Amino acid sequence: MMIPFTPDDILLQLAIVLIAGILGGELFGFLKLPKVTGWIVTGIVLRATATQHQAFTGLAEGTVSNFAPYMSFVLGYIAFTVGAALHFASLRNSAKRLSFLLVGQALVPPAVVVLLMYFVGHWIDPERMTIRASWLLAAVAIAGAPGTTMLVVEEARSRGILTRTLVASVALIDMVAVGAYAFVASYLAEGGTGGEMWHSNWHTAFATVGVEFGMAFIVGSLSAVIALVFARFVVSPAFLGPTMVALILASWGGATGFGVSGILACTFAGIAVTNLKHDVVRSVEAYLHSIGGVLFAAFYTFAGMKALLTNSTRTVEARVG
Repeated sequence: MMIPFTPDDILLQLAIVLIAGILGGELFGFLKLPKVTGWIVTGIVLRATATQHQAFTGLAEGTVSNFAPYMSFVLGYIAFTVGAALHFASLRNSAKRLSFLLVGQALVPPAVVVLLMYFVGHWIDPERMTIRASWLLAAVAIAGAPGTTMLVVEEARSRGILTRTLVASVALIDMVAVGAYAFVASYLAEGGTGGEMWHSNWHTAFATVGVEFGMAFIVGSLSAVIALVFARFVVSPAFLGPTMVALILASWGGATGFGVSGILACTFAGIAVTNLKHDVVRSVEAYLHSIGGVLFAAFYTFAGMKALLTNSTRTVEARVG
């Protein structure tokens, strides 16, 4: 008698992705390469070979969307951690280095992307690679990959002022990237096609960025203050870590409720916590360190499953079309 089996349960799928990611990470670690690279490559392989293993793994093209809350939490944790690296008192002597890093990252990558995508990409595929698509991709190019930066720094056991400056700069760079993306997306949102104007009013775009940052700042900072008050007067020290996890969830969820960036809100929450009560950040890192491998291995394997070029092309087309 055949016993029917359907691999649709998300816990089974999470277990398969986690084990595959761990194996891929260990293989790349054996080759003296960052484990995060192995996780991402494993995800790409899982996605590319989905038709061969879908019957017994349940992993298909739309699987990652089932784990959206998990992905959002890990993204929020990454944003909170890099935001917490912006401890102003510790970085007082690093202002010049931070400025150079920030200006360089904000100008050089988008300029290169615009030139390559519009001139080379437009030559290859003139219908898809318009100036609008080039601008949107240029805004995305500013982002500094905070999660992978943190993991490589941790794996290499890097310490010192340069490392602190690097991690802090990633937070600033990603905030600039979110602002640039919001500006460009708003600027292009009302653009027409053919003979119509291909962009909207720049005043509207600046207002969109102001609302994005303002609401994210309010949500993240207010959530941080409430969490710190709870930690000070209500919560015992043993539950400080869980309280900060709730802070990350509240910041992301509150920002989503207002229609603004959860990444920005969690970054502002990290900045607020580290500058109001710096030692609390260490407690959060210690609390989540024991399960960090689980969080990141599965997260970046899922990220690899979404990283096919065809998906990126569709996203840009949908956003600028």
